[in-house]
Amino acid sequence: MKGNTGTQLQADNMKFVARSRKHTKVEETTSTARLESIFNTGRNVRAMQESRIARVEALKAQVRAGTYRVDSLQLAHCILENKSHFMESAKG
Repeated sequence: MKGNTGTQLQADNMKFVARSRKHTKVEETTSTARLESIFNTGRNVRAMQESRIARVEALKAQVRAGTYRVDSLQLAHCILENKSHFMESAKG
């Protein structure tokens, strides 16, 4: 081993910093991609919420006006297909 303990510690530290920088760049790239994904997911959720709000408002207006009608064929089809998942989520 050449040099003194201080020199060896400094060399080891430089190697650690070099490895850390490499690791940090990978983390930054991954973090950027992850943040973009989160941002896009948030944007999609907001769009779905806005769409749902518009749908609910339209249904409320139909109910107030007395023009809301249940599609009996669609309801029967759902019953026959046993699509009762909405009932299960209401219990939970």
